[in-house]
Amino acid sequence: MATLILVPGAWHGSWAFEAVTPLLEAAGHTVHSLTLTGLRPDDDDATVARADLDTHADDVVRLMDAFEITDATLVGHSYGGMVISAAADRTPGRVSRLVHLDA
Repeated sequence: MATLILVPGAWHGSWAFEAVTPLLEAAGHTVHSLTLTGLRPDDDDATVARADLDTHADDVVRLMDAFEITDATLVGHSYGGMVISAAADRTPGRVSRLVHLDA
């Protein structure tokens, strides 16, 4: 089965995938969803102001590193499509496919 990393669009977070995550896991997939830097409830104003596409691509790369993911399917919703494309460029050989969802 696949290891999926779900990346939300702008102004969304991991909660956007709450309904689909258990379904994917029940089908046997490993699922990671994230809330991007600057969009987390506890981010301060300075963090929000500094967050950009590079920051968000790094969020995905850090998750992949933390879980030692070497064969990921990156799923990006809306703005998340740009994030997953940038993250894939930074992790050659570690992403098996990109899924652009309304992106």
